[in-house]
Amino acid sequence: MDLYSIWPSAAVIALCLALVWPKRLWRFLDDPPSGQGQRYVTVDGLRGFLALAVVLHHCVISYGFHQTGEWKLPPSSFYSIIGQVGVSIFFMITAFLFWGRLLDQGKRLDWFALYVNRFLRIAPLYWVVVALMLLVVAIKTGFTLAVPPSELVKQVFQWALPAIVRGMPPVNGYQQTSTITAGVTWTLYYEWMFYFSLPFLAIAAIKRSPLAFVPACIWIVFVMPETLSSAFARNLVAMFVMGMVAASLVRRSPGFRGDSVLKSAIAVALLAFPLLTRSTAYESVSILSLGAFFILVSSGASLFGLLASRSAVRLGSVSYGIYLLQGIVITVLHSPRVLGAFACKGPEQFWLTTIAVGLVLVCVAAASYHFVERPCIRLGKKIGKAPESARQTHVEMGDGTPSDKARC
Repeated sequence: MDLYSIWPSAAVIALCLALVWPKRLWRFLDDPPSGQGQRYVTVDGLRGFLALAVVLHHCVISYGFHQTGEWKLPPSSFYSIIGQVGVSIFFMITAFLFWGRLLDQGKRLDWFALYVNRFLRIAPLYWVVVALMLLVVAIKTGFTLAVPPSELVKQVFQWALPAIVRGMPPVNGYQQTSTITAGVTWTLYYEWMFYFSLPFLAIAAIKRSPLAFVPACIWIVFVMPETLSSAFARNLVAMFVMGMVAASLVRRSPGFRGDSVLKSAIAVALLAFPLLTRSTAYESVSILSLGAFFILVSSGASLFGLLASRSAVRLGSVSYGIYLLQGIVITVLHSPRVLGAFACKGPEQFWLTTIAVGLVLVCVAAASYHFVERPCIRLGKKIGKAPESARQTHVEMGDGTPSDKARC
């Protein structure tokens, strides 16, 4: 077996889907039907595949890391780009959902609730991951202090910020600190930058004019000046733009929505093109192809029913945990005392280990969703509703204007 064969990765994903298929065993992952807002089932079902794509990418990188001591892209173009594709479409999903909210709610959007919900959606599990990472660092450094206490406190504080700043430092002199998390937290910084740009994008959503995007453009350049000089930063912005385009299209062209065999076939071809022919997802050709793929999926293409399946939607529910916890699980299972020595014996052993990583990671992510993510999501909704209830009380007492009442 070739180490970089495509087919073992399909087996890993298939086994993860099979794992969460039993209806009763995993029903705690199923959310009750909600009458609030529009659900995009195919987008929900896509998330799990994106997260697993990043996991496969990092498993192959981790194999090379244990061979050479360098955390770098593998010689396989497929396993180099597969993780980048997952990240790119995740950015598109973020823009799709939140630009869609701006289009739907406009001036009625509750900004306090939005940011409370986002913080409690992202930060709690992030802190769990950082705590586990610090434990691994402590083990690897023999529970001895390798830097001055003040420096250690500064390093831990930077990591404790929920990825709002870039450039996380090594902790306690352990230079490979970021490899413990598989380096995935860098994407959260750009997620935050997009969330912080929403008030400026709201101007464009309300005015529905090209000129109304100017404040958002100025803001983006202000917080990310590298967008003027860095092709990478411009490509990240382009990913968000593709998600916004998708959100606008599904609202302006309701006749475009729906599923069909032809639509799914075209979507598969658009996804396969960069995966099989390009060396990176962070360039214009790949972004356009992936953007077109996402437009079809967000408008209803289910990839022949796969994205709407129970297993896919369940993996989508735990996709944040799969994405964020992958480094911890890979680090533990790839350690020499667990499965690391076995994985290095050959391609077959590596892929058997990768199957174990995938299955264990899904179980860990499901537990984190049930015990950490879902309670924090509910808390965020509860806190977000409190000011809204207070405003509603003032309106009913005659303290609000007619427009205020309409917003409530």
